[in-house]
Parts: sequence; structure tokens; C-alpha cells
Amino acid sequence: MRLTLGAAFACLIVAIVLVVLRRYSLDHLPPQVQSEPAAAAVFDTLLNFPKVSLRTAIVLGVLIALGACPVGPGRLPRAVRGTSDRTADSAARWAYGHHVRTGRVGSEITDFHRIRRDLALAVDPELFLEMEGSTDSEMMFCLALTFGLEQDPPSAVARMAGLVERTGCEHGVKSPLHMTVAVTDGQQIGAFRYSTAAASGSLYYSTQVETLRALHTDVAFLRDVSDETRLIVSEPLSDLPGVWNEVPETTYSALMRGSDGLFPFPFIPQLV
Repeated sequence: MRLTLGAAFACLIVAIVLVVLRRYSLDHLPPQVQSEPAAAAVFDTLLNFPKVSLRTAIVLGVLIALGACPVGPGRLPRAVRGTSDRTADSAARWAYGHHVRTGRVGSEITDFHRIRRDLALAVDPELFLEMEGSTDSEMMFCLALTFGLEQDPPSAVARMAGLVERTGCEHGVKSPLHMTVAVTDGQQIGAFRYSTAAASGSLYYSTQVETLRALHTDVAFLRDVSDETRLIVSEPLSDLPGVWNEVPETTYSALMRGSDGLFPFPFIPQLV
């Protein structure tokens, strides 16, 4: 981003120099030049291509810099992304308070920017080196991996949630955690619906395909999908009866391969 802005600024300086040079040259024409308008026309014709090229370079430089600003690794891009996350999170909380349901928007950790540093210190050093973004969801995932997500998903997510809530409370954050999470190892899906204030966003899982085929014999696409196809979504994707089942609040639910049901267990964050 700095390189493109620097190039655009250099082109701007050259363009300004050309304007000044044109004015100076026309003000100091030799006596044998009898027509100033003719001299100006010749000057503009000679410099038309350089001026157009400079303008193009300036515009491209600014556009590239603006495009790189939200995605780059620098301090400004991180600040832009953080502001966007907090804005989206505020909009999501307002919408939820007014009974507008649009699925997850923005942060799952309230005031993430205030407790991010403390949470990052708990991430395994090797995992920390792999972190590329600045979002709360990546932090939660890396914390869960640190606490053994691959070996014991319920315990790892519970320890992650406990750490987030404890850290948030230490910083005076009200209702630090609001999450709907799904993880899988290819054999089973773990769905977590939890928030500190017991007011999580919605979470649904799809009924087993074999059962849906029996319920809706006239729906063509059900004949084409795999028998093992299951979906975890924040909002129902259709209004077909019997397709979507809500995950209960404050639970961890296990969706097993070959099973039509979800087995919910109370989800309790664990102190680390």
C-alpha cells in the first residue's frame, strides 16, 4: 500500500511540475513568438500523452491502495478491519434486540479489542505463528485447538469459553461471549450454542436425508444428495416441514454418523 501511494504521490508531483513549467514557459516566450495561444496549443499537444499517463497512474495507485487497505497486514488495515467488526457487531446486537434475525453478524466476543491481547497470550506459540487475521472467531478456534480440540472437542470448547468469560469479566466486559459453533472430525458434528447472557443466536441442524425422502417424496433434489448429508445453519434455508431442527440453548449437541437425532448435553464453560 505504501509503495502504490508513494508512486501516486510522485506522479502527482510530476504533474504539478508540468503545470508550473507550462505557465512559466508561456510567460517567458521569446520575442520572435508572436502568438501565445499557438504556443500554448503546441505545448499542450506535446504534453498531452504524459499528462494522461500521469493521471492514470495516480488514479490506479489510489485505487490499489484503497483495495489493499482492508486486507493488508499493516496497522491501518488492522484498524479498518477492527472498526468494521465492531460496527457489524453493534448492528447485530441492535437487530437481535429488535427481534431481527439474520444469522451471525460480527463478533462473538464482546469488546474483543479490549481483551484480545490477554487471549492471545493463552494461544499455543506454534499456533500463534499461524494466525493471519484479527477476528475473534480465529482467536476462539486457536484457543480451542490449544486446549485439545482435536482430542476432546466438548472439553476444549468449554475451556475456551471459560477463558473468554473470565478474561472479559476481569476487564469489566458485560456478557463477554455469544457463540454458535460447529466442529467436525468427519465422523460426527459437534454443535455448540451458548452465550453468557443465555441469549444466543439461533442454530439448526438438518434431518437425516433418508427421513426427509420419506417425508417429501416429490422433492427431486433429495434423491441426488448423499445419505450422509447434514447441514448446520444459523437460519433455516427453506420452509419445508420437518427439515430443520433447532439446537437447544446452552447445550453441546453431538450429531452422529448414521443417526437421525441430535444428542444434547448441558454446556458449562470450564475455568482454565
